[in-house]
Amino acid sequence: FVKVKAFQAITSGVSSSVAEMKQLDAELVTVRKVADATEAQLAELSKESYEIGAKYGRAPSDYASGVAEFNRAGYRETAEALAELSIKSQLVGDMSATVANQFLLATDAAYQYNGSVTELSAVLDGMNAIDNNYATSIEKIAAGLGKVAPIASQAHVGIDELSAALGTITAVTQRSGEEAATALRALFLNIMGDTKTEIEDGATWTAGEIEGLRDLMKKYIPEIVEEADRLGKVINPMEAIGAFAKAYSEGLMTEQALVQQVSDIGGKLRSSQLLAIVQNWDMYSSMLETYKASAGSADNEVSKMMDSWEATREAAPIRGGLLHRIFTFRPETYSISAIAFFKLSHRV
Repeated sequence: FVKVKAFQAITSGVSSSVAEMKQLDAELVTVRKVADATEAQLAELSKESYEIGAKYGRAPSDYASGVAEFNRAGYRETAEALAELSIKSQLVGDMSATVANQFLLATDAAYQYNGSVTELSAVLDGMNAIDNNYATSIEKIAAGLGKVAPIASQAHVGIDELSAALGTITAVTQRSGEEAATALRALFLNIMGDTKTEIEDGATWTAGEIEGLRDLMKKYIPEIVEEADRLGKVINPMEAIGAFAKAYSEGLMTEQALVQQVSDIGGKLRSSQLLAIVQNWDMYSSMLETYKASAGSADNEVSKMMDSWEATREAAPIRGGLLHRIFTFRPETYSISAIAFFKLSHRV
């Protein structure tokens, strides 16, 4: 009976290894297509895929899939590093590869980091620190970034400010990151005086709606409006929201007036999200400080996670683990074809 169980375990391991080899093979073929990679480059990527997989407890094909995705997006020089950062994001943020990749791509495009892994890692650190200290998550913050980040960057709202704003809204309302992003996008466009960019579902702000908020800003934050007019620049939305929050906290704006104005600006569906950040500005400010003091937080968390997985990895290797062992000792036999595995297995 014991021998049967042992045999079944071995055959199951071989079967899963072959399945993973086929999946990795498919991803490498994709990389060859989108990056015009050479056989030598693919062989090196195959080796890296097993190494990264073992490092993070993930299937080798997960890493190779990320490399293919970032190559497809035009990041030829940094695809491997971004794919590894995506794996980290998935681990610390408990999010899918799709959300992690979109988060990195949207942030990089909006803030023009040019694929800088250092800059994007700092963003992940900040979001992870917020996740660890408040009732929100990296997944919620990241899920909404694509919708609001381009507008936020145009309005000179930093990624730290945007992350804290999304974090505050989602922590207070416990609604999705997409809803929080929609609310912020609408508010940012109004403060910027944009009547052309779509808010959602084809709708845009009218000149009258924008003038209504501008009158409110002239009343409560006249110095900010005057400076923007004098310099011909866009008002930073977070600066304006902060001024509203200050007026509210100091009793210069009543709760009734605040609720009415927010309802007029955001509509009934977004009122709670917009009120959340104005009424909880202290939380927003605290998140901002947490973000700024977050260097290395993601790597520290990954290290702790891998320590806790070490015993499990020793007892039950990750998918593709058998192939990883073979390839670790026979690196010269790497190939992108499944047939190569069978040839290799006869040599071992």
